[in-house]
Amino acid sequence: MSDVIEIPADKNSDGSAAKDEGRLALDIFETEVSIFIVAPVAGVAADKVEILINEDVLTVRGSREFPAKLPKAKNFFLQECFWGKFSRSVLLPAAVNSAEIKAKMKNNVLVIAIPKAKKADSQKISIEPGE
Repeated sequence: MSDVIEIPADKNSDGSAAKDEGRLALDIFETEVSIFIVAPVAGVAADKVEILINEDVLTVRGSREFPAKLPKAKNFFLQECFWGKFSRSVLLPAAVNSAEIKAKMKNNVLVIAIPKAKKADSQKISIEPGE
């Protein structure tokens, strides 16, 4: 697989600032026909996740809210979980068919299947005689 290029964390794919956003962990791999992106999104409802594609940049963003039923903490002894907005943008390693992208979320794992664009068949170009 070609290298995946990450868009800098302080910018969204549209160039807008992404300050104070968490970084979503991703696994990205490919098969012969598709690119797959897998992300753990525990605590996030599917309707709170947004997947955007702009040419060859894919962005996943959303928000993970601190559970409302828990009391407000005065002091944390340990805080490893990220609460709030998150996003991640990556430059896809191959041309894709964006009209056929499928996304599923099961057991708190988001899986995005991105079909690769079909490669054009090679063809021989004839040269017309010049004058």
